Amino acid sequence: MIAGKHARLWSFLSILAASVALGFPLLIRGIPLGHDTLDHLQRYSCVAAQFWEGEVYPRWLARMNSGLGSPALFVYAPLPYFAPALLRPLLRLPVNASRESLELGISIWLAIALSGVAAYLWLRTMASRWAATAAAILYMAMPYHVVIDAYTRAAVAEMWPFVWMPLSLYFLSQILEGGFALAGAGLAVSYALLILSHLMIALIFTPVLLAAVFFVPSQHGGWQALKAASPWLLLGMGLSSAYWLPALAHATNVSQKRLDALDPRYRYDGHFAFAWRAWAGHSGNDLFLWKTSWVGASTLAAAICGFLLTGKASTLRTRRIFWLVAALASFAMMLPFSNFLWKIIPVLPMIQFPWRFSSVLAVAAAPLLAMAADIVLESWPKSYRIGRVAGFAGIAAITLVWAATDFKGMVSTPRFTPDMSLKFGDTLLLAWAKWSDFPYLTPTGFAELSQRAAVGGRWQGSVSVRAWQPRDIEFTSDIQGGEWLTVRRLYYPGWIARTGEGRDLHVEPAPGTGLIAVEAPPGEHIVHLTMPWNWAEKTGMAVSWASVLIAAMLGWKARLSGSLKRD
Repeated sequence: MIAGKHARLWSFLSILAASVALGFPLLIRGIPLGHDTLDHLQRYSCVAAQFWEGEVYPRWLARMNSGLGSPALFVYAPLPYFAPALLRPLLRLPVNASRESLELGISIWLAIALSGVAAYLWLRTMASRWAATAAAILYMAMPYHVVIDAYTRAAVAEMWPFVWMPLSLYFLSQILEGGFALAGAGLAVSYALLILSHLMIALIFTPVLLAAVFFVPSQHGGWQALKAASPWLLLGMGLSSAYWLPALAHATNVSQKRLDALDPRYRYDGHFAFAWRAWAGHSGNDLFLWKTSWVGASTLAAAICGFLLTGKASTLRTRRIFWLVAALASFAMMLPFSNFLWKIIPVLPMIQFPWRFSSVLAVAAAPLLAMAADIVLESWPKSYRIGRVAGFAGIAAITLVWAATDFKGMVSTPRFTPDMSLKFGDTLLLAWAKWSDFPYLTPTGFAELSQRAAVGGRWQGSVSVRAWQPRDIEFTSDIQGGEWLTVRRLYYPGWIARTGEGRDLHVEPAPGTGLIAVEAPPGEHIVHLTMPWNWAEKTGMAVSWASVLIAAMLGWKARLSGSLKRD
């Protein structure tokens, strides 16, 4: 037992050391200057400020877009921004221009480290300790994880699903193999955290998770196994409903179709791997598309080599076939010939980029690498079958290429500097700010709007602001006649205005600018302009809290039942 504990400790220390090596630039310099750096920094800056000012779940981000606001957190998953915000008291970094960059960088490193731990726990259910450790380190080091998501794109949100996907599979295996009592609650929580991290990746991973039920060794039959796991997955959806229910409700206001029509960069059909026509077009994404293509191909090659290395081991047959099929299917969904599926399955275009399937491909490759490592440790060099030799040589070559690629990505990525502007960076603007004329949807246009009076218009009298909160603005108006007042906030459905006497006022977007226009009555009045919680927010939050209580009750019941059985 003591030896086992020491071996487990060394496994975790090895994973930690590898994560520090992979994330060292993140720890000392903060988030790199990638594709999405400014977007994430601006959202995080708003979320952290509003959270520590007492708003438990910020959705309308008041400081975005030069202080004109944004509904970004109505649709974006919150956990990637909550994680560094909650770390702030622990990190105690000096308050300066680079603090938020460092906090995000440290949170990205934490996601890398936890992904290795989660992968180890899962892979340990099917492989020996050192094989699981080696495969967990390879899982962390896969170029899509490190080079693409962490250093090229600075995709803060996509880093966290790498933690929750293997953790969900770990708890699933514990449920089906009769593991510890709280495995069901663990599955519910890890699946909820996956949804709260990245809804689109949760969407493409869920079919794999459900299919895995039939291929994990189980005390139940196939459909009985699904029956045992499904309630916990539904509970996970309940736990995360505070996010996804409002996100679906706001999908009509933040239109993906409108974004695709106005900005072709977000159309899925321009992002298939090995899309030679796109490369021939010499677009700005050529190099990135080439990079994601070969990264996906190398990950699939590693999975195939792992499959070859396991040979025909009967104890691994079902699992190895399942994960190879999952890897092949994930890679196929990244290729142009799968376009017909993207056209006929309505939810697929929401994923935006086919190369996002690389995240599921990485998960599928990990168990094949773990099982292959086990074979090598147990039987090498006793067996010299050509398939195994080819598989081992392939994995060794791919690992060296990954190491070189990771190192190059880490040292060549530009560093974010605090003098870079955070005043403009809402990539969803074209999707939701449809009331603003295009000249205003630019950094210059928003800078001009941000300099206007807090409450302006062509009125005669006086207006004084009493409160200016993200979703609650209050001002006193004393004007001679009923006039339209323009509030320095971008219009979005959900804003309502009411006088202190309870009279509802008309609210609409101001022509041209798209700011909020309020029809104020003559005379002296206190005007409240608010964005109250709608039915989706209230229902989602109520369901989440009810699910927390249910999860706690079921977890306690399962633990108590397990204690009685041991007695």
